[in-house]
Amino acid sequence: MDKLQIGSLGETIACHYLKATGYQVVATNLRNKIGEIDIIARQAGKTIFVEVKTRSSARYGLGREAINAQKQTKLIRVAQLYLQNKGLLNQPWQIDLIELTTDSAGEVTEIYHLENAVQG
Repeated sequence: MDKLQIGSLGETIACHYLKATGYQVVATNLRNKIGEIDIIARQAGKTIFVEVKTRSSARYGLGREAINAQKQTKLIRVAQLYLQNKGLLNQPWQIDLIELTTDSAGEVTEIYHLENAVQG
């Protein structure tokens, strides 16, 4: 599998995981003029923006290590623009990270969900 296929698989599995754990998936691959967020979900009256990182090996580090300060700032700005456009700026929200590890056959071996991973 190439990088795009691995990423797409990871986002699909993350959506299934979120639904199975009580989240309502509202949108996927949100793009606006600032950037992109992989998944938007709702749970307990809160909007949850989810960044998904899928790795087939630890060769390039953990997925959570890819969320540097610049990426965090961009995620916050994308989320705020979405909330502004939807009239939800006064509603609770957070940005989570879901990190998936796959084996050489593309099977998920680990799911790591870090809630409120980016502080906005």
